[in-house]
Amino acid sequence: MHGISRSKTVFRTPATTSREIVYSCPPNHHATLSLIIFTNTDSTSRNIILEVYDLDLARYNTVFDKAVTTKDSMIFDNGEYVVLEPGDNVVLTASSADTVAVTLTVKEYLTPTRT
Repeated sequence: MHGISRSKTVFRTPATTSREIVYSCPPNHHATLSLIIFTNTDSTSRNIILEVYDLDLARYNTVFDKAVTTKDSMIFDNGEYVVLEPGDNVVLTASSADTVAVTLTVKEYLTPTRT
């Protein structure tokens, strides 16, 4: 990755049980998704699906499909990362509204020749 970069952390609690965009890679950028934290604030286990929508392929790709137990968190930070292209979206689906939170850290790279 070349160009100017910046790190960004995003916090979201889905208000519905439908797919919700958590992060969108901006135009003229690439991004690496390196940290994902799921937190279940409910008294019941909840399922969480994290997907990346690939704009070029026009399809959703599942990154994680997990159950998070009651009042617990799951952290994914193993040194690997997902590369996002301009217009790609990170999307979250939770089995219950307002009970699951996600924290993502991305690093955005300015690449002015890309759209």
